[in-house]
Amino acid sequence: MNEQYKELSFDYIITAISDGKIVEVEKFDQTGKPVWVTISGITTINELNQLKDSRFRQALQTINIGGHIVPKPLTEPPEHDTTIYMASLLNKSLYSSDWWTNHAMSQEWLKRGLVHTTKEAAIAHAKALIAISCDAIQEEADNGTNE
Repeated sequence: MNEQYKELSFDYIITAISDGKIVEVEKFDQTGKPVWVTISGITTINELNQLKDSRFRQALQTINIGGHIVPKPLTEPPEHDTTIYMASLLNKSLYSSDWWTNHAMSQEWLKRGLVHTTKEAAIAHAKALIAISCDAIQEEADNGTNE
């Protein structure tokens, strides 16, 4: 499972909702395609019990980087030997990968807010960083401040 969507047990969702986390439940549209819907307006355990046989997940957490919405990087160390992906402006692929070993460099990447558990999230993060840099350069050029 990727970092964006942590599947939750039914027992856990009550705590998650109480803690203010956004929880989604899997429903099915008219064609039978699964769609995830935010749980809202449920005020009683009985209402929640009606969903007991459903799948639940914590909703995607995002951050805003200069107007670009991207998946939120990890803020806590993952389990040892978890594959991690870092947003990277130095690689053509826009990411680098490693295994979490809690070494000094991993800790530094984590402190800088660059660590993700999916390649796609790291790439989106790097693209946002590039976009705001390019926007700033273009703005300087447009204003004649690039002298």
